[in-house]
Amino acid sequence: MENNTSAAQEQLVRQSESSVSHPNPESASKPVRSAAKMPESPAPAAANAVCRLSGADRRQLGGPECDTEYEPYSDAEHEPDGGPLLESDRGPECGPENCTAPGVSSGPDRIVETVAPRQPAPESLFETGMARQSAPEPTSGAAGDGARYDADEAAEIVRWLTQGLFDPEYILLFGKLAGGTPFSDPKAYDLMLVVRERPVYDWVQVKRYLRYQMPVRHRKIRYMNLYVLPLSYVESHNTPFLYFSHREGILLYCKDRHYFRRPKSCNFAAAYADARLYYDTFADMGMFYLERANTEYAEGYNLRPAALFTAQAAVYFYHMFFYVYHGCEFGIHDPVAMHERMRTLSSELMLLFDDDRTERLFTPSRLRGFIRRAAYDVRFTVDPAELETHMDRVERMGGIVQRLCELRLERYRDLAARHGAEPLSR
Repeated sequence: MENNTSAAQEQLVRQSESSVSHPNPESASKPVRSAAKMPESPAPAAANAVCRLSGADRRQLGGPECDTEYEPYSDAEHEPDGGPLLESDRGPECGPENCTAPGVSSGPDRIVETVAPRQPAPESLFETGMARQSAPEPTSGAAGDGARYDADEAAEIVRWLTQGLFDPEYILLFGKLAGGTPFSDPKAYDLMLVVRERPVYDWVQVKRYLRYQMPVRHRKIRYMNLYVLPLSYVESHNTPFLYFSHREGILLYCKDRHYFRRPKSCNFAAAYADARLYYDTFADMGMFYLERANTEYAEGYNLRPAALFTAQAAVYFYHMFFYVYHGCEFGIHDPVAMHERMRTLSSELMLLFDDDRTERLFTPSRLRGFIRRAAYDVRFTVDPAELETHMDRVERMGGIVQRLCELRLERYRDLAARHGAEPLSR
């Protein structure tokens, strides 16, 4: 009995050695699983797939033995809240030669996932459709040393402007707060909303909407200079105003479908010649009407023509001011709307015409009344002392506007000379 058992054991040993020395070719292609460590064997068939760990145990500390499979990479499970996964957030893809997924370390008999907080994907703020923009210079929270504005307040403004009521393609912050060519003289948000379709709401309504959502008394920067422009106009014009805002401005928001491009150049020589022609023409017209108003008031004491000429002179000064700064005509002739449009371009204009509830300054509204009533209403009358006050303010306004226009024209001329083009004279 013992001899038979010994013979059977020897026969089993010989068969085992024979199977090891002469393996089956079919079985040789099958992967052999080892509890200690996976051998460095040839990769499976899916050569361009991404190594993924299957099962819920992969996300637990101290999981069971490594059980891997090769699957195509899916963004659905790895897409963080806030947008599609960026290439920088995906990390390196692990090929067939490495069965360890990103952020996972392998041991002799199990896979242990390293505990590391995942960085959130950036929001649509400060992004473009094709390239990301850097965040604003100030940090979030209160503005620190050297900070021009509060980033949290700017983000809240953008949030209200992009909630579906206005639907901008992109929003730019330009001017002094962006560290570029100054537009607003006091500390104010110079914002440009570029919309694809013809805007339903104009700049006045957008500013009023922001006052509803963000009352002025709750804002750190209370003044706002806001423009709403169609995309077709922006793409077909290259005025200094569009060049400065797009070249130097900070992109606060941009739709994914829009590719924001910064302009490379601007014809400052042509812009100077055009703005100089407009300035010379309407500065003379404004001064002419102002002299006529003084003449009518001083010599004949004719209040009706004096009031009408004073209001017309203010309209010419405002039109001249807008054209030199923006390179296009202003389609409104209402002194109240024109002052609201351009008041932040000069602190002196605000000091001259803004009503601060202590000193009743209502010159723009009275000028509008002069234009509407003095030409056609036979019952028009005005107090001589009041008219003289308005005439004096309009004269001071003309001096302020002409000085600022001369400075802006000089800047155009310097930039034209710097770019190698001599401004044309008209």
